[in-house]
Amino acid sequence: MKNRIYAIILIICIFSILYIFTISNVNCVFKSITHLSCPACGLTRAFISLYNLNIISALKYNILLVPILVMLIISLILLVFDIIFGTDKCIKLYNRLFTKYYVIIFIALIISMVYNNIMNI
Repeated sequence: MKNRIYAIILIICIFSILYIFTISNVNCVFKSITHLSCPACGLTRAFISLYNLNIISALKYNILLVPILVMLIISLILLVFDIIFGTDKCIKLYNRLFTKYYVIIFIALIISMVYNNIMNI
């Protein structure tokens, strides 16, 4: 039960942060300090473009939109499944993902950062 509450809070926080960034004009702290684009630069604009059904533009802003969106959808489905049936599949997925595939995730973040800086996003 405790893990499900943490998962619900995590999903609510993610959507709250995305909502706050879409309604406000917040500058990237990483970019303000280092003058380099971070791996997440362009994600807010990508989500806004996707919301407006402009898929090509969304992918141009940040290609990490695809795996993040897939993980959010899978997480929401598993979270609802966990709440209904009392399992912990969502937490187990994240534990498996971040313990087995952390190198791939790190490489994807580096590639995204390099791409964002080459394209000056």
